[in-house]
Amino acid sequence: MAVNRKEHFGLYILLLLGVFFLAGLLPAPASAAGGDLEITGPGLKGPGVVITREQFEGREPLILPDGTEVQQYDEWYSSINTWPSKLWYRGQGIKLRDLLQAAGGLREEATLIRFSSSDGFRVTFTVKELLVEPAYRFPNFMDTGLSGHLPGDPSGAVPVEPIIAHRSFSAHTKEEIRDAGRFSSADAYHLLFGQRAVSHQNNARFAKYVTKIEVLTDEVERWEPPRAVPPPGEVPAGTLVRLYAPLGDEDKVHYTLDGSEPTIESPMYNLVASRWWSSRGEEGVEAVNRPIEIREDTTIKAVTIGPGKGDSDIITFSYRVKAEVEAGPEAGGDKGMDKPAHLWLMPVVSLYLLLGCCGF
Repeated sequence: MAVNRKEHFGLYILLLLGVFFLAGLLPAPASAAGGDLEITGPGLKGPGVVITREQFEGREPLILPDGTEVQQYDEWYSSINTWPSKLWYRGQGIKLRDLLQAAGGLREEATLIRFSSSDGFRVTFTVKELLVEPAYRFPNFMDTGLSGHLPGDPSGAVPVEPIIAHRSFSAHTKEEIRDAGRFSSADAYHLLFGQRAVSHQNNARFAKYVTKIEVLTDEVERWEPPRAVPPPGEVPAGTLVRLYAPLGDEDKVHYTLDGSEPTIESPMYNLVASRWWSSRGEEGVEAVNRPIEIREDTTIKAVTIGPGKGDSDIITFSYRVKAEVEAGPEAGGDKGMDKPAHLWLMPVVSLYLLLGCCGF
């Protein structure tokens, strides 16, 4: 009996260890995400606020200073990452604007909004780009140019608000994104926001597990201007010009060739972020980040636009195509000797015939 008890005890220990091992392999349940969200910072009119999960999910009321109750917001978003590729996102939660209002509202001096996640991820935006400039869902952006480096159809744009979602999911098709049965709380709290242009790569800043929002009053820095290689000047016809942003990641170079001022709506040069260059290879990168071929005198105007900073100065790169020099005789020397043999021999032959006729 003692032996049997030892065997049973050993089996029990093995079973228990197996359960612990499997628990470590399995993903955390969706209920593990989310919790309290702190909103603070010198850019707020009030002292800040801590919003509970119950308030976030609408199970307890969240009241704004004017006495109105915050409503749940269910929205879907078009997005592009820095690979680039396109994806739909849908979230249910509270508008960022309402959350900030619940914390007392923004002071006029507010300049930046920083989001911190439980996994250490942090992203910072300017107040202007996130709350002032309009952003959209482009419902037809996959109908043309399915690859992320091909601009999609911007028609039918729908204004959307930034949201902190307690439930969210992503999808590749409109049919999937409309399926509310796909909602999950695994990424709560999830920052989602719209595109400011149909090519805007917004996906990289869809922060998950947000636990803190800070409203800052720091001075807004500006991005450094882009640079061009080769530098502007006189170049041979067919020269390939490449444009580089300061980091080459979320900071994007937008440019024009018609003399107009570039904006976020203008063509984007560095569609593939530098973080992916080694994965895609030189040929793969250049097939998307296409160099600008100079065949005639060309003026490139370019600007760096990216999150968390103001746009750079617009830089002008002017290229002149070298004139082709026609091949010809070298200057100096006996130019007569450069003539073909039959041309300088003709006078000699003529003189010989003339002398022969005269009896010499």
